[in-house]
Amino acid sequence: MEVVEGKVKKYTSVTKNRVQFELVAKDGVFELFIDQSWVMDVGDVLVIAGQKDKTGKFYAYAYSNQSKNVRGWNYVNYFSLAFLVGMAVFGFLVYFTLASVFMRSNTSALIFIAIGLVAVYFFLRNPLSESLMYLKSKSAICS
Repeated sequence: MEVVEGKVKKYTSVTKNRVQFELVAKDGVFELFIDQSWVMDVGDVLVIAGQKDKTGKFYAYAYSNQSKNVRGWNYVNYFSLAFLVGMAVFGFLVYFTLASVFMRSNTSALIFIAIGLVAVYFFLRNPLSESLMYLKSKSAICS
């Protein structure tokens, strides 16, 4: 995960949630894709968090427009994490309530819990979650 700061040189609206732009004194094309509508204009100072792909294009997962005091990011993975934690809790409930009734439910519950824990592990390794955790730690960006 990288954090880049710069002034917008030019931008092209793709959708209300996606924009491609270039920054002054920074090489390459940047693309921002977030759940909310983006806010930027030529000359605005942006701080973005994301990563480059194999072609050299920088994909931003979160941004802060310092000129207009606006910020945004994707919420999708937070909802996914909440769902996975809920499913893991459900798995524990199934395991402890049905453990004495059916031997098969013990195995199913343990498999279900293991899948939930693996999914949480991969969520925590996701670049988007790293970007969000980093941006939340920066008071200037997410305060």
